[in-house]
Amino acid sequence: MPTVPRSISNGSHNDFIKRFTERESQKRVTKKRPKELTAAQRAGLRRQLKSVRFLKPAYADNSKINIAGILRKWKKYCESSELGPWKPAMETADKAMAMDFLDYPCDTYKITSSGTSWEYIRQCKQLYSSVPGRYMDTNDSKEIHKLHDDVLIPLYGLRPPIANGKPVLGTDDLLTFKLAHDTSVFPLEAHHV
Repeated sequence: MPTVPRSISNGSHNDFIKRFTERESQKRVTKKRPKELTAAQRAGLRRQLKSVRFLKPAYADNSKINIAGILRKWKKYCESSELGPWKPAMETADKAMAMDFLDYPCDTYKITSSGTSWEYIRQCKQLYSSVPGRYMDTNDSKEIHKLHDDVLIPLYGLRPPIANGKPVLGTDDLLTFKLAHDTSVFPLEAHHV
């Protein structure tokens, strides 16, 4: 284990911590909070919020990339199903269309894992909340999951996500790896004998 050089004393660490703490406390003091709203301002805020139908989620960059990918599949689905332009089709989508769309990539693409099709469900929900500006109905979502588990997995022979993939290591495997590569227990010379 590396040792701390003697030239660095506890005093210099304490100085650093003190300066850091002072700087952070100054940042907190300089941040000004908005003034507390009056009763009339609160009433006005409530009137404004009544007109807000849906606050679109602020997705992370990776989620936006996933949504763009599922949007490409949605556009191809709309074209092959002759639903017309993709956006109006998304805005009028219902449970039956969502179920049919979930079947589409399983039927069209070479999907072999139930984890991939499960991911399409999640991404489809994100796309749905982004375009029409509302969340998918909870009961409809449950029915879509049942279709996935009870119909699509057996119909397309989708395997569990980890089957035929990378093996999952247990703690005994990790211990074997550690012992095999620990030169303090087994010196390198012993390996070449």
